[in-house]
Amino acid sequence: MKSTLAVVAIAVAAVAGLDEAAHAADWNGAAGGIKDYGRAGVPVPAPIPVPDYAAKWYFRLDAGIGFIGEPSISESGLIFGTTDSCLPGPVCPAPTPFGSSPSWFAKDYETSVTWGLGTGYYWSSRVRTDLTADVRSQQSVKGAGSYRYDQHSFTGGPPPVYGPVLDGAGNPIQILGSVTDNTMHRSGTVLFNLYYDLFKHGAFTPYVGAGIGVALHEFERTHRNSASACDTNLDPTCAAPILLTSASVNDKSHAASLAWALMAGMSYNIGHGTLLDVNYRYLNIGSTSANLNGAGVASKVSIGEQSEHQLRAGLRFDIN
Repeated sequence: MKSTLAVVAIAVAAVAGLDEAAHAADWNGAAGGIKDYGRAGVPVPAPIPVPDYAAKWYFRLDAGIGFIGEPSISESGLIFGTTDSCLPGPVCPAPTPFGSSPSWFAKDYETSVTWGLGTGYYWSSRVRTDLTADVRSQQSVKGAGSYRYDQHSFTGGPPPVYGPVLDGAGNPIQILGSVTDNTMHRSGTVLFNLYYDLFKHGAFTPYVGAGIGVALHEFERTHRNSASACDTNLDPTCAAPILLTSASVNDKSHAASLAWALMAGMSYNIGHGTLLDVNYRYLNIGSTSANLNGAGVASKVSIGEQSEHQLRAGLRFDIN
């Protein structure tokens, strides 16, 4: 009997021990052991990067001042009179016609002001292109001169013989003339340009570039010529010449020529997609001519090759 009670006691003690162990394991609501005590961390998602899109297009505004190499100026087509080609003897060959003199023409091609706009595209971080249109300030060619020659007429032939026209006293009748010829020259350029950004240093980016395109010219030319006769027998000093003719012709003409440019400059990033652009540009717009037709006058003023050293500044506005 005692042995039976001992077995029962041992069994009860074993069950109690198991229950105590279960309660010990569940002391914190079965949340785990001491090493697992506390709230588990909530994983934080990694931030999504905000894309930084580089600008592809830009718009530009520019202005500058240019220093022009003086082009050559010449005129062809105008005839004012004839030189006295009579030789001693009874035969006087046909006189030789003459026209304007190069010394009559002066040009105002020292400086110019330019302004323009354009649009461009970034092909890479270093290469970009743009199409620009610029207008140049008005230039002018002014001509003024006078001439004097003996009047000639056909006296018979063959061969044709010419002689001076004489007054009653046998003195030649002289023709006096004065000429003014003014040409206003307005021009502009359309250029396709390629640039290469050398490097970046902070907000500064130096670059070089080249462009090619066309120069468009507009000319407005006014020509005036008056001729008078003077009888040197009656008026030896030609103080009161008799007006024979006076004409004024005004005409407009247009022309185009090849244009090309070389550039070197630097841009400064002001911020908010705006850049200050300062550069030097060598511009060549070739040679051209101003025509004049009307009232029996057919003439051409030729303007030689025009080159210009320009200092320019402007703004570029990046467009995403």
